[in-house]
Formats: sequence, C-alpha cells, structure tokens
Amino acid sequence: MLARRRWVVPAALFATTGALGIASQAAAGFDTERPRPDHIQYALDAETGRAQWLSAGTAPDDWTEQFFAQGYTADRLAFSPSYYFGQSIDVVTAPAPSIELAPPEIALVEERIEAGVRTVTMRLTSPRGAPTAHLDLDLPSDLVAADVEGQDLLVPEGQALRELPITAYNLGEEGLRITVSTRGAGPVTGTLTDYSNGLPPVPGMTIRPRPADHMPAPYDFRDPTSVQTSVRI
Repeated sequence: MLARRRWVVPAALFATTGALGIASQAAAGFDTERPRPDHIQYALDAETGRAQWLSAGTAPDDWTEQFFAQGYTADRLAFSPSYYFGQSIDVVTAPAPSIELAPPEIALVEERIEAGVRTVTMRLTSPRGAPTAHLDLDLPSDLVAADVEGQDLLVPEGQALRELPITAYNLGEEGLRITVSTRGAGPVTGTLTDYSNGLPPVPGMTIRPRPADHMPAPYDFRDPTSVQTSVRI
C-alpha cells in the first residue's frame, strides 16, 4: 500500500565512521556473548551475466572465507544504498556462479515535450519481489522538476542538477511511480539495482551456517542478493 511505501532522495552525503567498524575489529575479542559481525552479498549484473561475492572489510573472516576459496580482490565500493549511501568503503570481492534472476524494471508510462522541457513518467518494479531498489539517474540536461508518487521533490534554484538518486523501500507489487522533467530531448539513463535479504541457492554449493560467535553485520540487509541493470528512457 502507498502508505507503507518509503523513498529517499538524499540532498547531501553525510560522513560516517566507516563500515560499522568491521575493517578495524580484527584485533577485538569475540565470543558467543559478543559475536563478530560479518557480511556477504551476492551481486549479479543481469546484462552481462557476471556475478560476484562481496564482503565488507579488508579480508574475509573464518566464516566468509568459504566464498573466497579461490582468492579475492581488495577494493573500495559504495555497495549499500542507504547507511553508506554514495560512499565507498573497504570490501573484498571474488567471482561467483552466475544464477538466472529477474532484474528490476523501469518502464515508460508517459512522455510529453512542452516548451523545450521533456517530461517522462516511469514505473519502477521488481519482478522477483525484492523489497528495496536503488535508482541512479543520469540526466541529459538540467533537472527542472521531479516527483515520486505525486510528491514533488525540491529542486534548488540555480543549481544544474544532472544526477538523481532514489532509494525505494517496501516496494510492493505496484512499484514506484517517478516523474522527471529535464530541458532538451535527450534520454534519461542510469542504473537500477534491487536488494533482497538472503543469498540465492547456488547449484553445487553448500554454505556453512554462521558459527555462534558470528553474526550478520547490522547493515541495510542480511546477506543480501542484489541484481543490477541499466536504464535508458
């Protein structure tokens, strides 16, 4: 229902202390009373079919190491759409088996051009039923106006905005209706990623349960699955 749906368009990026301290906790003592937080994510690019395991931190721990048995690459990525929105943190990655998962979709509902301003209305949905989606729009020219589910977004006067990030929660079957107006007639492009809790079944792989002295890190999602696709409207 619309009343339960939430969306966020950040006006600024706020400083954080960095990955909830996962990268700096290697020397700390953990046990069943104070479990070690860790994180694993299955990330699929639906267009290329390439998938990867991704874990926050500078190295796998003794539970996440099962996903990096063939080695890993240290990197810095903005992997989460909310707590660390737009900020890069330390992660390790490795190739993962490619699994067929339906990507999120954004469809054109209506288009009009008046006085040199192109207005497009789109609907964002997740066919696989993921509850959260993150949309990064690259605009062809200055943003004139935008609304999400009929609620106008504040567009600062005198600022040439060419990017529009939107995170949707409690997406539901109906998805999210988004309207964007820009000067000129160029296409609106970008990326769209949906997120769900839990890893997908991986053929031929048995995942060991977390031991009692480990716990899922308190990020937006618990061991999430993400599917990304590109946008062109």
